[in-house]
Amino acid sequence: MMRVRAGNSASGYSVDTALVERVAKKIVKAVGAGRPVDLEVLFVSDKYIRILNKRFKGRSCATDVLSFELEDVGSIAISLDTASRNAKTFGTPLHEEALRYVIHGILHLFGYDDDTKLNRTKMAGKEDGILRVLCANTDLSKVLTRR
Repeated sequence: MMRVRAGNSASGYSVDTALVERVAKKIVKAVGAGRPVDLEVLFVSDKYIRILNKRFKGRSCATDVLSFELEDVGSIAISLDTASRNAKTFGTPLHEEALRYVIHGILHLFGYDDDTKLNRTKMAGKEDGILRVLCANTDLSKVLTRR
């Protein structure tokens, strides 16, 4: 059984949580999850992700995405403020940048790591492939918009 819940507490952004939930399920299937999955995807502000990063990782800064596995539940927190800045920096649509973080977080939950240059390259390749398939098969432009 797979349950996915999405929520948004980042002001200034509208998120189609039902679409995020459907897309996250597709991502989990693409990663090859053979076990039951209970996943929550939370879109937050830089301020909130900074608090999470300090509390759980010991780092006093905002970041793009954090992944947590607590017993049978995987949680992903994504900063939409950081996604917005990075989308401008990399010239990507905001919704694609945010979905890249959903993919990245799910990959972490399924054992992928980005602790070395080689692992970062492998993980980025996997992210690119999943994002390419998602974009080809689903109109993702409505996942996220700025208010």
